[in-house]
Amino acid sequence: MFIMRTILLLPVLAILTNVQLSHAQETWLPLVNVLPDSFGVSTISAVNEDVIWAVAVNWSVGPPVPPDHVSKVLRSTDGGESWEVHDVEEARGRLCWKIVGIDDTTAWLTSQNLGAAGGRGLFKTTDGGHTWQEKFNHPAGGGALHFFDEQVAVCINWPRIAYTFDGGQFWQFVPAFESLNPEEDEYFIFISTIANSFPVVGDTIWFGTTKGRLLRSADRGRSWTERSFGLGEVQVYSLAFADSKNGLGVYIDQDSVRQVIRTMDGGDTWHQLAVPNELGLLEITHLPGTAHTFAGVSYEDPPQTAFTYDFGDTWVISPDTISAAAITFLSSEVGWMADGNDDGNTPDIYQFNSDFLSSSHANELVQKVTVFPNPFQTSINLELQNLSIEDISLFNAAGQAITLNPLQTQQERITISTRNNIAPGVYFLRVTTHLGILFKKLVKGG
Repeated sequence: MFIMRTILLLPVLAILTNVQLSHAQETWLPLVNVLPDSFGVSTISAVNEDVIWAVAVNWSVGPPVPPDHVSKVLRSTDGGESWEVHDVEEARGRLCWKIVGIDDTTAWLTSQNLGAAGGRGLFKTTDGGHTWQEKFNHPAGGGALHFFDEQVAVCINWPRIAYTFDGGQFWQFVPAFESLNPEEDEYFIFISTIANSFPVVGDTIWFGTTKGRLLRSADRGRSWTERSFGLGEVQVYSLAFADSKNGLGVYIDQDSVRQVIRTMDGGDTWHQLAVPNELGLLEITHLPGTAHTFAGVSYEDPPQTAFTYDFGDTWVISPDTISAAAITFLSSEVGWMADGNDDGNTPDIYQFNSDFLSSSHANELVQKVTVFPNPFQTSINLELQNLSIEDISLFNAAGQAITLNPLQTQQERITISTRNNIAPGVYFLRVTTHLGILFKKLVKGG
């Protein structure tokens, strides 16, 4: 069968002529803007600093997927300087959610039509995305996919899971998975946050569900255990682990408030973190090569990027207002994300500006502001190093502003005190600067 397809090879400078860089975009540098209106990147897969794959779908379509919908694959082999765009005609009528790049010519896709029957499976290309072949037609191939190496992989589309030991030629189901008793209306959140819903460390993989349950496999997906997050029937959107023990998660509670949780025992127990109300993350990821640095993003209400360097206790919200999604990092200095705004007027993919985490941006902000004492009683001291302060505010855990006395300034030290006696508990100090916004969690002693 002859298949017509669209192939574009575009240099970045040519397509970004009308993009104006501003201070609000310093954290992320625009790479490519080639997708039509309503199309947006769902996942990005970086093989290395040069080879980058991405897949995009029409976010405006709903179930069932129209039979003429065609997903698009983007590929760069020069670090984002130029891009090819290919229509995945072989998966027409489906949404291709997850892309996994193996090398510069080989990649896999998950796909599904959001319908009740068929239309789900895995596709593979070996010619750089020009043509695709369906390698596994089954509902298990309609969601997430991870290759532990070139031979061993697992695909997940709750409540079905399959794995392969031969590079994807043959897939085996996990027969005992049904014993975990998935509820009829229990899902994992893959439509909007599939890029960061299934963290993997070594042989261990985790994911959460819309009923507040954690699923974990320590043997590359062959067997699974489940436990509760201990939060009730909440929607767990995203998880990220620094190692086999330490991880952060993002969930939406019964009041539709976005919350951050932390585990230090591999997911056996989770504790909700006190975070500022301004932090509204939907995805979170760990920066490889760091002990406690995580990045979080949101594509709506509000669009933002935030970083924590101390495992969730302190957050820096970057000054950009990009509708951010599908964030991924190869290291603490190399990363990419997609723009969640699908109107065709903004870049489709951004590259991380490594300066933001180096001496000139966020890391400097953390290092240049010292806050003490913590816990505090009546006053709080800020020691600043050549930093211009725009605003200092204090909030309680409910997000209510605390009235402060006039600031007392002495050289590079600022002392703040509350006008009224405040109750013991958790508070957030917000320090606004030209480098971004620093949130520091403080405790008022009894």
